[in-house]
Order: sequence, then C-alpha cells, then structure tokens
Amino acid sequence: MENICLEGIVVSSLIYKEKSKIVYIYTKDGMVSFRALGSLNEKKGMLPLTTTMNRVSVIMTDKAFPRAIDYTLYDSYEYIKDDLKKTLFMQYILEIISKLPEDSPHERIYSLLKRVLELFKDYDGLMLTTLFMIKMTYSFGVAPILKKCVICNNPNTMYFSIRDGGALCGNHHKREVFNKDILDKIKEIYFIDIYNDSLDKIKGYDMIELFRIVNLYYSSHVDIYLKGASSLIF
Repeated sequence: MENICLEGIVVSSLIYKEKSKIVYIYTKDGMVSFRALGSLNEKKGMLPLTTTMNRVSVIMTDKAFPRAIDYTLYDSYEYIKDDLKKTLFMQYILEIISKLPEDSPHERIYSLLKRVLELFKDYDGLMLTTLFMIKMTYSFGVAPILKKCVICNNPNTMYFSIRDGGALCGNHHKREVFNKDILDKIKEIYFIDIYNDSLDKIKGYDMIELFRIVNLYYSSHVDIYLKGASSLIF
C-alpha cells in the first residue's frame, strides 16, 4: 500500500497512549487526522508536527487510521505566536475551521486560511478575524444577502438585519436593525479581494462593533457553538 503526502495547517492535537499524539490538520481536502507515534519524545524531533498553527507537509500511511512517517515544516508563523492577542484570534479562527461542514469548499477555504495567516504579519487580529468570519458565512450556508432587500428584492437597501439575514430597504425598517453605515461596511468586507486588494480601506472601521455583530449573526444562523468571543476584545 502506497503512502500519501498532504500539506496542511495543524489545528489541534491530543495525547494518544503514553508518548504519542493524534494530530488534526486542515488541508485542501478538509480535516485529516493521523497518529504521530513517539511525538512526546523530544529526541524524535516531531514537536513542529504537533504544534498548533504550523503549516506542514506530512507523509503518512494510507490506512483508515494513518501514521505519520515523515514531515516537512513549511512555516511556524512566529509573528503570530509571539503576540498573545494575535495568537488568541488565530485560535478562534481555527476553532471555526474545526467546525466546518464536511461538504465545505475546502480547497478555497484552505487558500483563504493561508492568506489570512500571512496577513497577520501586517494587520490587526481583530480585523482579520472579523473579515474571516464574514467570508466564512458562505461555507456554513448562511451568507447574508447584501445587494438587495431580503424581503422584497429592492436594490436600494438602507439597513442590515441579523434576524432576517441581510439587507433591508427603507420600506422594511425594523427596530433591531443596523444602519446603512454598518451595512456598507459588512458589504465591503464580504466582497473585498484579500489576494489583490489592500486591506487599508477597512483598517479604520470600528472592528469591535463589527466583530460583535458578526458573532451575533453566527449565534442566530450558524449551528455551532463558539466559545470565548467576549474575551477576545480587550
């Protein structure tokens, strides 16, 4: 039986038996787990393979419960790990990754995740986490309708409604909606091209407010539980 080779980002690991770990990496094909036998033995030199946030290439056995044979460390993103706030935000992003539906567009998400990791070098963790969450609503099947009124399809939108899942026109104003300024900012972030556009245009936004709104949106529309959001804003 041939071995397989996968590139991925380490999302988490847990102790397996006495001196080993089970490692979960996110790849262009989705989440993959494997045994890193003897990885708790420092002499084995396998610590980078089991360290959260590292991007690695792993050669593993092609079995139902694969075993790592060898690996290459591509990037350890030390500029994130050296910053407590960025580390906490990145862990929050990885928690979202760990709860993706199996049928998600993993290749596209993996590319987005790698790009976000790169952008952490130059941009604020709160901004990048908010951006990532807004873009990931599509993968959870709850992307907000932003270019027309959710209720009547009127393109002249004025408000953003969490409960209704997107934009509302002036004829459908409700007490709990957010104003056009918030709608425009969410729309800008959702459609921004993070591979080619500068993020400086959204740098001045009130990201604390937007982060809270996006988390409320997830609470209302995404069937997962995300812990610790409030502790990230300090």
